[in-house]
Amino acid sequence: MSSLTGRIEQLRQDILSDPPRISVYREMPFAIFRYNPEDEWTLRSETQNLAIQLKNAGKNVVTFSMEQILWEILEKIEEENPGEGKLGGLIDQERSGKFSEVQEQITTYLSEEMYCPLSNVLEEKLSVLDPKHDIGFLVHVGALAPHFYQVSRLLDELYGLVSVMTILFYPGSLEEPHGLRFMDLHDRPATGGYRVKIY
Repeated sequence: MSSLTGRIEQLRQDILSDPPRISVYREMPFAIFRYNPEDEWTLRSETQNLAIQLKNAGKNVVTFSMEQILWEILEKIEEENPGEGKLGGLIDQERSGKFSEVQEQITTYLSEEMYCPLSNVLEEKLSVLDPKHDIGFLVHVGALAPHFYQVSRLLDELYGLVSVMTILFYPGSLEEPHGLRFMDLHDRPATGGYRVKIY
């Protein structure tokens, strides 16, 4: 069994145990499943298989693509705030070599209350799920790279707000003892202090 397959199996067992063993804090029923960015396609296949196994065990997996949510947020900002969130404008800025400015603007959109905070969107999506039967999978998290939004910040902001079991599939490297380097980007420091179990 590969490391990835073995950890998926451990995650499955922990989800189905009674009580579940995925979370450290009751107020934060989250876990991070870390995988190497180059294993993205294998991970997608493994998560689909895991969802089928969990369904066969009476659980319902609801998958949320961070890539899709990011586009939904930008479209909503463009619709509700004329002159803001213009997708065409952001794309033009990126093409003209102003990627750092685009990145900074998107971070603002995902963070500031006057726009559409990512944590608020996820809280809304996860809060309609049934904690007894549903499990949230947060996938395609690499869409937040390189610096659109800090994953550790997202989990902190959801603390105490979500009651459904949620697994965030994190592309990156593990640096001992508990540091994670998002997308294995070498210009980005490994961050620790996650208050959730890391697989």
